[in-house]
Amino acid sequence: MERIAAAGYQAAIFGQRKLHGVAILSTQPLADVARGFGDDVADDEARVIAATTHGCASCAVYVPNGQDLESEKYPLQARVVPAAARGTSIARRSRASRSRCAAT
Repeated sequence: MERIAAAGYQAAIFGQRKLHGVAILSTQPLADVARGFGDDVADDEARVIAATTHGCASCAVYVPNGQDLESEKYPLQARVVPAAARGTSIARRSRASRSRCAAT
């Protein structure tokens, strides 16, 4: 975090020590930071983060490979994709002029 700040960025981070994680970096302050799916169910795998910066609502989403319908990962993928849409809804709450979402 010190190197990020030294480079002139502010960071909102949501992650696990060795596995999943998402972040938003900005040269301007970050507001309205929201972590998780926004559905009152714990996001133990740190898949979604949203924030407002530069008058723009942004979200970052880590989408797992759902593989096939029988995969144990498929239900998580089916939950993550709609969360991206909810993440961009922060624009309506914050009155940001634009919104964007990045998925990896």
